[in-house]
Amino acid sequence: MLSEVSDILGEFRKCFSRTASFNYFVVIVFGLIVRYDFHGVTSFIRCLGVWPDYYESVLALFRSNSFRLENINRCWIHIVKKHASFPTINGCWLFAGDGVKVPKEGRRMPGSKELHQESDNSGKPNRFCGHHFGVIGIIAGNARKMLCIPLMAEVQEGVKELRPLQGKTPPVVDGKEKVTVVTLMALLGCKAALYLNHPSMLILDAGYVSGEIFKMAMKFCESGKYLGIITRGKKTFVGFKERHVNDKKKSGFTSIEIFVNFSCIALGLLQILALAKPAAVWSQYSGWLRTVRSDIPSEETVRRTVQHSFFFDFESYRETLVYKIIKPKHRTCNLYLRRSMEIDGINALS
Repeated sequence: MLSEVSDILGEFRKCFSRTASFNYFVVIVFGLIVRYDFHGVTSFIRCLGVWPDYYESVLALFRSNSFRLENINRCWIHIVKKHASFPTINGCWLFAGDGVKVPKEGRRMPGSKELHQESDNSGKPNRFCGHHFGVIGIIAGNARKMLCIPLMAEVQEGVKELRPLQGKTPPVVDGKEKVTVVTLMALLGCKAALYLNHPSMLILDAGYVSGEIFKMAMKFCESGKYLGIITRGKKTFVGFKERHVNDKKKSGFTSIEIFVNFSCIALGLLQILALAKPAAVWSQYSGWLRTVRSDIPSEETVRRTVQHSFFFDFESYRETLVYKIIKPKHRTCNLYLRRSMEIDGINALS
């Protein structure tokens, strides 16, 4: 499995203008896959065993100008399109969109605001400060098992003043800029459909039912593409016809979105391997499952397989991209050998 992960990560090289930045991208995404705790960048350094002096370099990637998140999103969507198969409805692929509210303790974090939690879970507070992320995924798989592979994510509340600083275009409805959770989700759906270049349908819950989202989908369809909306209408909604009326260095906020999108890629990698290489996953899996409900492994099963390859058999993957990038940074590598391997790795990648 580690070889397959390396091959897919190698497809992102064209998104980076500097080899060092790409190397740290591989460290982050692979660290997200094999880490065994959830302490941010510290967990990558700890689980991969790299030298602690790389900590600041990994952090610096999130503010680097050597790549654009939009290009990484576009590349990731093309990778998903190439490696996965998708069920269809009337020839359309299916997107799923939803929001997730993540509590944050920092009082001065960009985009953090007081949020209302609509969940019925009594273990969650009614109100808290945090980020409201909107996420778009695509339904992939077959009749035996289907997964939703995350494609892209962004913060969608408290961002009206921050989006111009990120260089993002605002949603436009009836010729007017309108930045809301609904319009930003519609914009994500239109962007995903544009990158995939395939007729698609976006599945949303009733919280996104608004005339604005249908207007944006219709405007997108006028460009020659197609994006349908599937949702549950509210009881208070009725059909109507409108009457005619005569009348640069990346910010800390962008770094948050970059981290979340890298996490989407890490999860999506596991899902692609589960759907495309189920037999290989099961043959390398060394654990035990009391109940196997499908011959398609879960994301956790794939993750355990990759973890085992990294922690117990890493030396068998000397020719892979992940080995050439991580091994020179490992704490067991002496200084002379470390520099030599880094130079050899850069020559092999360039």
